[in-house]
Amino acid sequence: MKKLFKLCLAVVLALSARLLIAQNEQSEVIPLFQPKPSASSSAFSPLTTFIAATLQIPFMAQVDDVKGEVRIRVHLNAQREAVAFKVIQKLRPDCDQEALRVARLIHPRHIDEFSKGQSEVDIPFYFTSPNKVFYAEGFKVEYFDSFQEPTFNPDNSKFIRRYAVDSLTGRITGDALYLVFDGKKLQVGAKVTPTTETRAYTSPFAENQLENTNMTIVKLDGSQKFTTVTDSYFANGQVAEKTTSENNKYTYFPNGRIATQEEQFGQGGHTTRYIDWYPSGQLRSMRYMVKHILSERFMYVYDSSGHELVKAGNGFCTLSEYQQGKTVQVLSGKVVNGSKDGLWEGIDPVHGFPYKEEYSKGKLIEGVMTGEGNEFWYKDLITRPEMTDGTGTGFQLYIAPYLKYPADAVTQRISGKVSIAFEIDEVGNMNNLHVSKSVYRSLDEVALKAVAHSSRHWKPATRRGKAIKYYPYILPIPFVLSE
Repeated sequence: MKKLFKLCLAVVLALSARLLIAQNEQSEVIPLFQPKPSASSSAFSPLTTFIAATLQIPFMAQVDDVKGEVRIRVHLNAQREAVAFKVIQKLRPDCDQEALRVARLIHPRHIDEFSKGQSEVDIPFYFTSPNKVFYAEGFKVEYFDSFQEPTFNPDNSKFIRRYAVDSLTGRITGDALYLVFDGKKLQVGAKVTPTTETRAYTSPFAENQLENTNMTIVKLDGSQKFTTVTDSYFANGQVAEKTTSENNKYTYFPNGRIATQEEQFGQGGHTTRYIDWYPSGQLRSMRYMVKHILSERFMYVYDSSGHELVKAGNGFCTLSEYQQGKTVQVLSGKVVNGSKDGLWEGIDPVHGFPYKEEYSKGKLIEGVMTGEGNEFWYKDLITRPEMTDGTGTGFQLYIAPYLKYPADAVTQRISGKVSIAFEIDEVGNMNNLHVSKSVYRSLDEVALKAVAHSSRHWKPATRRGKAIKYYPYILPIPFVLSE
């Protein structure tokens, strides 16, 4: 079997040889750094958190499955400024340079805190790739099992995807070719061409306006159920956005520093941690949100000068952003034991309208948002779309008469759960109705037509009392045969 897959890989590379494209760009930046656990690391550390999000694994280091540590010695002067950086423990040139790059981006205050008053401090940078990267002769090769889920064991693969990448950055440079292994040989499948989009980037901070630039997004859409590959970077080559296999999301400033982090914890991503930073590398805020509970828990908040506004969940939060030529306060309120309490004021980031909200121990009592000459009152920050036909029977009972089990599915004893996805716009219209998870053609058709019958009976979702577009709304429609 192993010999057969080596032969298959050779075939893949042979098919790919004509697509090889080489470019001279800087090493790829992918947030794969994981700090080693420490017995004394229970307290939140801005320095190690900044490194964890900003340090990137160079592409060829991923290919070589490099694991190891680089140590940088930082010298601080009498004013507690970092003035010299030296690699005192090397790993390999590309990793050494990446560690130096990140060390120079750390905010001096966070280095000073880490040094505990010493004039010199050694900072460790750990490199490891959680997943194996397959690469040869200019092509990245990815393996998938029979369910089209990624696998890092070629012997267990059913499908192969290969595409040309830059040998320095690992970024997409050519089409993707899908191949299917039928047990004896590889069959050539779909060919997918990447799309490229250019988008303007504007910094939300006044001191960072000179860094306003363009972002390039290259996307390789997955054929059928395969994962989508996306590269996003600024005009200077620095990474702009990344999403990991664990669905952790990172955005960056054009200067290479981390801007925002959204990280999932617990089973099924039960808890999300949000961290955002100033362009200088100074921590801005850290907060948590438990799944299905929309009230945030603020743990730390700093102003741009490093003054601590909220410490260990207590204080007064004030956050500002640069909008339309001026600095605007976008959020303010009292934090008690991590929860919002009393009056909170802000500007809704979706609608752009000011609001006032009253909280008690994290629970929203009532809020009002003002805009377009109207007042939008609410007791829930966000509501989902609701199907309302005036009968009060509910969605499942409403569509039940339209769910006739197809004869061919009964004959073949086919059952399962069809998922239907659609959008409900701001006035309650249903758009983009489609099957998101198929079971069998006739079952799919019945489910699609049944849901379509409800298209005129939807109440739109709201955000702070104002209607919003909601997509995707996914409805599972079960088909079960009796014994």
